[in-house]
Amino acid sequence: MSAFYRQENHQTYNWPTHDQAVMAGFLYLVVITCGISSELFIRNNLYVTNDPFTTMENISSHYPLFMAGFFLDICMLIADVFVSALLYKLLRHIDSTLTLMAVIFRFLQASILGSNLMNYFSAQLILNAENIPITEPANLSYFLLEKHSYGYDLGLIFFGVSNLILGFMLVRAKKLPTMIGIGLLLAGITYILGSVTRFTSNEIYQAIQPVYIIPFVAELAFSLWLLLISPRYFLSLRQETGFNGARGRT
Repeated sequence: MSAFYRQENHQTYNWPTHDQAVMAGFLYLVVITCGISSELFIRNNLYVTNDPFTTMENISSHYPLFMAGFFLDICMLIADVFVSALLYKLLRHIDSTLTLMAVIFRFLQASILGSNLMNYFSAQLILNAENIPITEPANLSYFLLEKHSYGYDLGLIFFGVSNLILGFMLVRAKKLPTMIGIGLLLAGITYILGSVTRFTSNEIYQAIQPVYIIPFVAELAFSLWLLLISPRYFLSLRQETGFNGARGRT
């Protein structure tokens, strides 16, 4: 238990509320749903590796689907910013410094992925441009999609560090789900290892793709814990410290 937790006056500490815990879990599910939908169900069906012209045809003939991936990523990033702020509120009693670090790394990921979306959007701008003298729009559009893909993995490095910190906190803290903490630790390792291999060895990167089931399971479990179980955990903390429940709604 952190010095923050030991030294804070529990009668005045603003404990997280039921609504904040539920909202964090719900928004985390939004992050997972939007992220998986845009990557697996949209980009993977439009993007053809090493084939710019087929990729161009797919984007041109499925433009609404392509743009749906763009807006799903925006929704994911907005939701994740809210999740980050709520996680700080929910977990700072364990270790305020580590919680802040985890949140900062999530914000870094959001900023990278947000700016990286311009590569994604620019790919279709080039394909649809009629008055721009581009001799090979398919190749340039494909290059931008490749940049977007690499930028996504760059952001996941920072997200992986955030998961490592959160996992460490859950494993170390009392009355919190140790197995989910271990899962988040493994998820962080997976994200970092996967992104590093993406930049250094595409063969290894392709070989470890099945390992990405670990982050999915770990983050899904964490979001469900936040949504369904954590409200009782924070209620028990307020009761143990004699906290006035009415103040917890502020």
